[in-house]
Amino acid sequence: MIMPRLVESLAKRLLNADEIAVAYRIEWLITQRKIRKAWSLLQDILPKYCRVRRGIPFTLRPNDVYRPLYYLDDPPAFLKQSSFIVHCMGEHLEGLLKLLPGAHEKLPLGAQTRSLKEKMLPSNLADELLEFNELADIPAKHPSADPFLPSRVDVRSFTLREITLLFMMMRYLSISIFALLKRQGIHFQEEWKEFKSEWIKWDRVTKLYPAVIAARQHLRRE
Repeated sequence: MIMPRLVESLAKRLLNADEIAVAYRIEWLITQRKIRKAWSLLQDILPKYCRVRRGIPFTLRPNDVYRPLYYLDDPPAFLKQSSFIVHCMGEHLEGLLKLLPGAHEKLPLGAQTRSLKEKMLPSNLADELLEFNELADIPAKHPSADPFLPSRVDVRSFTLREITLLFMMMRYLSISIFALLKRQGIHFQEEWKEFKSEWIKWDRVTKLYPAVIAARQHLRRE
């Protein structure tokens, strides 16, 4: 079974039809070069990841949770830096898992999930995270893993459809972890927004966020 079918198969198990339709809408807007509309849609989906302090926009803390979302808010990168975009999806999920009691500071997503399974992570959520990680953490898709890999596009990069489906699956998994953390008494300044039916046929431009610096960089300037 080729990679896109594996991604679509997992998406059909984790997402409902409307969520998959939103993934296809993001893909369509980017394909049609409606980049500002795609940007507006992504910002309407993502939790607000920045605040303005003393006239300077900066990413919220915890930096490991919100900073990866900043990098995901970039439709052109879905085409030009697909491996980096998928890496940021994993970093966001890793950042959330690090906040759970018993988590290890430096474990990657797969190892952290296995470590927390049946301790702090319900088995079903852990299994879904591991399936997501198995599709996202593929050395052949990440050129830095092996400089001698073949350079064919189908081997070396994720397709746009893979990216948008993985994005919506990351949203689904992140919402579940947010809820788990809230039950542990850990609350966030911004959370994922409720699903909006207008996302499925999104065709408008909204005011876009300014470029923001990381919270830790902002603190160094103070």
